[in-house]
Amino acid sequence: MVEICAAIWEGHDYIPEVFDTWVQDPSGTFQVGEVDGEVVALQRIRPLSREACWYEGLRVAETHRRLGIARQMLAAAVDQASSIGFQEMRLATADPAPRALFESAGFRILLQPDLMRARRLEGLEAARMPDPDQADRLFPRVQADPAFELYSHLHVEWDGVYDLTAEELARRAEQGQVRITAGGRALAVVDSNPGWGFLSVRFLSGSGAALRDLAMALRFEADLEGLDHVRIWVPEGHPAVGDLQEVGYDFRTELFRLYFYALRLSR
Repeated sequence: MVEICAAIWEGHDYIPEVFDTWVQDPSGTFQVGEVDGEVVALQRIRPLSREACWYEGLRVAETHRRLGIARQMLAAAVDQASSIGFQEMRLATADPAPRALFESAGFRILLQPDLMRARRLEGLEAARMPDPDQADRLFPRVQADPAFELYSHLHVEWDGVYDLTAEELARRAEQGQVRITAGGRALAVVDSNPGWGFLSVRFLSGSGAALRDLAMALRFEADLEGLDHVRIWVPEGHPAVGDLQEVGYDFRTELFRLYFYALRLSR
């Protein structure tokens, strides 16, 4: 497995770091590709819900690329997901080559958000975390916000693209991943990991003063947590871009974009 990943991102592939966790996860399903008894490819699917699964980890050994193995692996994963009963397969990629493969296989783009970010800032208290019941009650306001459509009714995580429902929002609140301000007139679904060094915002709704207050509170939270900065995924046309820029956020300058795809599965 290590050899297959060795040439990915100049030796900085994330899969060796998570592989043991993947193996121990009973909900995930691995497939490997063999040539003459040698494992030359791997991939994984994992349920996101009863209807949707997450596809990840497609890797082909450098010695066996451009032989159609990736396409065969993808087809096998689609067949397996369909046979299990999933209605949709979702994935994320930033690499142009896999994008061409996925699009030729019928995947459509769900989201192609940009990243805005701001440095941590010493200041006042972090934003408030609602309890699950309050998050559930706030969902109609979130659903009516223009951002909800722009995010395609989803929130994106590194480990999947999830339907943003009242139940999902309450679940994320229970896990401490929801932030609100001004009585819930601005709301963010967040995630952080000390190893990342930043606070990540996967869904953001609201506008005006409430949104600006929340965006600032996230910078304060990053400082309190010893993180370097805040990153916010924003779909094109997000109405809060101007408000974010007013309080110190700007678009990421590096040439990087993550594309989220989905494929409807036949049963």
